[in-house]
Amino acid sequence: MISTLMGRTSVRPLFLAALLPLFIAGCSLPKVTEHTHDHGHDHDHGHEHGEEEESSVTLWTDQLEGHVEFGHLDAGTPQEFTLHITRLDSGLPVDAGDAVLQWKKESDGSTLDVRVPAVRPGNYKTTVTFPAPGHWDLTVKLSLADGEVQLIFPDLDIHDHGHTDGPDAVHDHAHDQEEGHDHDHDHGEDHDHDHDHGDDSDHVHADGTVYASSEDVPGNAIFFSKEQQWVLPLVTAQAFRGGLVERYRIPATVQETPHSRAALTAPLSGRLLPPEGGSFPGIGEEVEEGQVLAGVLPTLQGGEALARESNIHSLQGQRTELAVQAAQARGDAERARALVQQHASALDRAERLQVAKAGSQREVEEQRSALASAQALLREAEQTEAQVRKALAALPTLESREEEGVAAWIRSPITGRITRLAAGPGTQVDGGQMLIEVVNADEVLIEGQVPEVLAPALSRPLHACYELPAFPGELFEMEAPEGEREPWLQPQVKEESRTVPLIFYTRNQEERLRIGMTLTLLADGKKEEDALQIPHSALVDENGIPTVYVMLTGEHFQKRPIRTGISDGVMTEVLDGLQEGDRVVVRGAYAVRLAGLAGGGVGSAHVH
Repeated sequence: MISTLMGRTSVRPLFLAALLPLFIAGCSLPKVTEHTHDHGHDHDHGHEHGEEEESSVTLWTDQLEGHVEFGHLDAGTPQEFTLHITRLDSGLPVDAGDAVLQWKKESDGSTLDVRVPAVRPGNYKTTVTFPAPGHWDLTVKLSLADGEVQLIFPDLDIHDHGHTDGPDAVHDHAHDQEEGHDHDHDHGEDHDHDHDHGDDSDHVHADGTVYASSEDVPGNAIFFSKEQQWVLPLVTAQAFRGGLVERYRIPATVQETPHSRAALTAPLSGRLLPPEGGSFPGIGEEVEEGQVLAGVLPTLQGGEALARESNIHSLQGQRTELAVQAAQARGDAERARALVQQHASALDRAERLQVAKAGSQREVEEQRSALASAQALLREAEQTEAQVRKALAALPTLESREEEGVAAWIRSPITGRITRLAAGPGTQVDGGQMLIEVVNADEVLIEGQVPEVLAPALSRPLHACYELPAFPGELFEMEAPEGEREPWLQPQVKEESRTVPLIFYTRNQEERLRIGMTLTLLADGKKEEDALQIPHSALVDENGIPTVYVMLTGEHFQKRPIRTGISDGVMTEVLDGLQEGDRVVVRGAYAVRLAGLAGGGVGSAHVH
């Protein structure tokens, strides 16, 4: 239960009667952490109404952080509230439009409702006047893109300083006096704020949300405003318990498997030709297993070369002669067709004249004989033309003669991509010369170099993931191809490096890995079943001492040296210095460190 006590916000204990002797002795309420902090300065707890002492309450849910700031809360006078709402996953302010703030009094259920527009994303300010003292719960309602959310800040203690009269005022005033807190006079004594950090259950709601008040802030806390945090942005995470596997960082390289690269060579000396009916392949082109990529025409020497050249000239002469004959036969056929047409017309005229008794039978017979002769000439010309065309078509081309001399086709033995071409079509190549390289990187081999002292510490069976320089902190699992051997730690130590090769086969369907690439293997070692752990990114090296910055409230942090245990590269075990539920800075820790070095403590300027 949160109450405003002597101008500051504190946690009201569940067993108040047991704590009365502490108040009589001049001690403050127990604080909700597990470390003892001596503020080392005097506190004047007198509250004159012209003096405002700022308090704050911070609440964390699974998704959001709510931070409310206010002065000494009195009934009957305007009270200013400043609210900051932050997304825990990104550290950025929410963009939710208006917020609905409702204060509800515990004793009679009376409420105050205010709709507050955002001053800027995540930042709200409003002023309310409480009609009566007592314990009021503040509920903040927001409409986010992923649904409606609400934050509940319980038990804000509104005091009566003579501004209101009535049963509630009398009750709460008497309640304060029973607890030994007279707010109208100066205590005039030093208070040693030793914090008994025992049970912190008062800081946990039934729904699992966690809250803290500015009363929990020790004197050496570092102030870092919400506006500064949002610029970074600053991100925090809670320490929690769970299983953790130690992982060793091992340098490694990506290599091809024995069957993932093929170098195609010329089977004999000759001239390189493209595949039959296709084009010569290019770099980057995908090829299939068994696909013909090129051919080699053997090089002819001495008499064979002269005979081949003579054959080529003879072939060219025959082609020319047949082409001339074909043209002549085509002309003869055209002339014969014209003559047939002429005699057919003359025969038709002679027959019409005979019917009209103007012509003789002899003229008709002469035209029929002439037409038959012309038709015979046409048939002869067409036959000659057809024979010449057939002979020309049967004559082999120069290209077909070259293909008859190809001794071997070059085929790809694997499916993959062409990564190298050493020669192009028409190039004279020597037997055994490397011509084409094909690589398939769908499956690769990762080889790490394990220092010999770590080899016995690796888990059995062997397991590891890898981290790429381009994605620090992001771990990728390996998937062994079907039929490949299990991960293997070689039995011998390399003499020159004193390391043991560790080999993993893995699929590479997303083409994330490139042959020859360097990366880091994170090989499994021992496992802790119930380790208190925090993100590794929270650690700051302070002269060799691992240190974290703990968020105490929304704007206050504490530097905390810790002792670490095992780590998997992402999470690190904490052996001492933190408790489960402590919230540490995982992004922006160095900015908080600089604020602490600059003297940004609790008394730092705070302007919103």
